[in-house]
Formats: sequence, structure tokens, C-alpha cells
Amino acid sequence: LWAMTDDLLRALGRHQRHDLEGGLEGDLEGDAEAAASAESDDDPWAAALLPLEADEQEQLLDRMFAQVDAAERAEPPVERAEQDEGAEPAKVIPIDRPGRRLWGGTLAVATAAAAALLLWWGSDREPDQTLAMLPDYATSELRGGEAAVRGEPSEDRTLALRPNGNIDWVLTPTKPVVGGVEVALLAEAVPAGPDPVFVARVPAQVSGPGALRLRGPLDDFVALTPGEWRLTLVIAAPGQLPTSVTEITQADRGDWRRVSIRVKILADE
Repeated sequence: LWAMTDDLLRALGRHQRHDLEGGLEGDLEGDAEAAASAESDDDPWAAALLPLEADEQEQLLDRMFAQVDAAERAEPPVERAEQDEGAEPAKVIPIDRPGRRLWGGTLAVATAAAAALLLWWGSDREPDQTLAMLPDYATSELRGGEAAVRGEPSEDRTLALRPNGNIDWVLTPTKPVVGGVEVALLAEAVPAGPDPVFVARVPAQVSGPGALRLRGPLDDFVALTPGEWRLTLVIAAPGQLPTSVTEITQADRGDWRRVSIRVKILADE
């Protein structure tokens, strides 16, 4: 246990040294060199100044929990003295066995050490950005009317269809999405004419990795008058969608993703 604890203290010291290097590199370079040369000498605490590598962190945790498991297996079972039938129960004052006390101390030290190491180990890692921000999206397939486009269409390419014409619009993220997405739709006349049309929640199909698909008659998603329109899908994490045209046109939100296409709505014959 004590050998393991010395290793732990040395490793934690080295990790703390590594955390401080960013702001104190100039002042501590000499100390680090001295610690490196002293690690194999008579001063075992000097090695605590060296940075803790990732593989050392994992090995240290493995050794700590292996020590706990070994101590648990070594603890002898509790034995109960047999008592003659009919005899008056003896008054016994319970006394903790030294082995149990030692085992409890071992567990406490190892558990606290592991918790401290895990806290320090995790503090210098970057947060998972997939939880905070969605990846970029792009159109991978677009069908409707007389056109079928694979790959992201250019902004000036127009899809012609009737108000109830079928559309099949597939969007894929640049990497898998964590936590799901929701979709809103904004339709703006091009050039400016009728007021924008905003649909706060579009019934898009969403795959596990976050791919989106709008498939069916266009008026199932948005009702538009004849003319040219820019359709913009706004993609956000659940509960983060805009709630109005004003919000979507004025807010510059980094946690929204937008993908646009142009459509020409033909008059019904």
C-alpha cells in the first residue's frame, strides 16, 4: 500500500507540475531538469515534478484498484463461535479486528486517491464539443418536380414543382450527432415579395446519426403561393429552435445550422 501511495503522490505531483507549466515554463525549466536527473537518485520526491503521461495515469489507476481487490480477497470470513443449546447467551463486547480496520483504511486511501486522480486527469481535457455544438449539414440528395440533384446544389439552381408536388430533400451532417436534432423551416420570397413563412417545427425524418429527410408533398411541410422562394432548414438541438421569423432573421446563433435551396412554385393548372 505504501509503495503504491508513494507512486500516487509522485504521479499527482508530476501532474500538477504539468498543469502549471503553461504559466511558469520559464521559472520551472531548471527545476524540471533537476527533477529528471534526480528521479533515479536518493530523492524520490523530486520525480514528482515530472509531467504525468496518459499511459502512466491508466497504469496507476489499474494498480490502485488491483490493490483494493487483493485486500478484499485477503480478508478472512467472519467466524461465529458455536453455543451450547439452552445455554444463556454470553455478553460479548464487539471489538473491531485490526485486519478489518486496516482494510477500511486501505479502501479509503485508495478510493480517495483514485477520485483525486480522476478529477485532475479530467480537468485538463477539452469538453466534448459534440454536446455543445452541432456539426455542419449539407444537402446530399434533392428530388422534386423534374429535377434530381445529388450533392449540394448551387444557390442559383432552382427546383420547380407545384404546391402539392413531391419533394425528397436529404441532409447529412459532417459527423454523427449526439443527442438528436429538431428542424424548423423558413420560406422567403425571391426577390422580396410576400411575407416570409415560418414553420416552427417540421416533421422531418431523423436517423440515429442525425441525417434528415423531408419526403412527401411540399404542402405537408409549408404552404407557398406561386413564385420563387428560398427554403431554409434551421437545425438545432432539442429545445433550441427559433420560435419566430424575427428571431431567426435577426439572431446570429452559433448553435443553429442552416441549409438553403431555391424552389419555384408553379401555378396549378
